Amino acid sequence: MSLRVVISRRAGREIEEIFDYIAGDSRSAAVRFLDAVDETVSAIAAHPRRWPVFEDIQHPLLPPIRRRPVIGFPIYLVFYLADEESVHVIHVIHGARDLRNLVQPPM
Repeated sequence: MSLRVVISRRAGREIEEIFDYIAGDSRSAAVRFLDAVDETVSAIAAHPRRWPVFEDIQHPLLPPIRRRPVIGFPIYLVFYLADEESVHVIHVIHGARDLRNLVQPPM
């Protein structure tokens, strides 16, 4: 059974920015990226505790922040929180960025 998925506004903007960047070289690759994000988020919703906890940033009042590479685009990472009912996607960002300073739990 898959959990309900909630994508934060920030994550939605990040997905759009990545799409635009990839589309600058290849529109078809950018569309594949969007499909891959959907597939990745579906996989997370089906098995939310399967991927590792991002140990660098945690908040004592929130579930652990986890990360999972985007299927087919492994340099991009999906960061999310999962509770008993839903998965909250909080970031989708390039893995070479300064993750410790970029990934912030929702407040």
